[in-house]
Formats: sequence, C-alpha cells, structure tokens
Amino acid sequence: MSKFLLALHVALGASLLLWPAPAFLALFLLDAPGIEGNPMAPAFLAALFGYPVPVLAGGIAFWRLRRARPRRHLAAWTLVACTGPAALFLCWVLGRSA
Repeated sequence: MSKFLLALHVALGASLLLWPAPAFLALFLLDAPGIEGNPMAPAFLAALFGYPVPVLAGGIAFWRLRRARPRRHLAAWTLVACTGPAALFLCWVLGRSA
C-alpha cells in the first residue's frame, strides 16, 4: 500500500469531520440576494450535499483492497474518493466567475 495514497485517504476522511458545518450553512445560500440568476448555486448545493458519498465509497473500497496486488485498484478508488472534493472545487470556481 502506498503511503501517499493512505495519507490522502486520511486527509479525505478528516475532511468529513468538517463537512457538517458547511452543509448546514449552505441552506442559507438560497436566501442570498441575487442568487436566482446564478445557475451554479444548485450545482454547488448538489456537490456539497453529495460530497461524502464518493469519499466514503472510495475510502471503504480502498480499505478493503489495501492488500491487493495490483496497485491500480487502490489508485482507482483513490481517484473515486477525490471526485467529491474536485466537484465541490469546480462548482466553487465556476460559480465565482458566473
């Protein structure tokens, strides 16, 4: 098992501890003035509320396959786990430009 991949999964797992606060505060996002014209607001909410799904799925599969011989399986599940933060970052960047 690669130490880098393990450290990345530990960081992603730790980020789940911080997730409830932004998820709660995101409920107030739709009350902001001028948000009606921003098409990225619903996409940002979907990415924020869906954030734990790929992180947990990738982390659980990574842990189950940690002794797997082909390391590409571990890398693939790490990539799956990183799609949650990547989607959230992409929506944030695109929402700032809209």
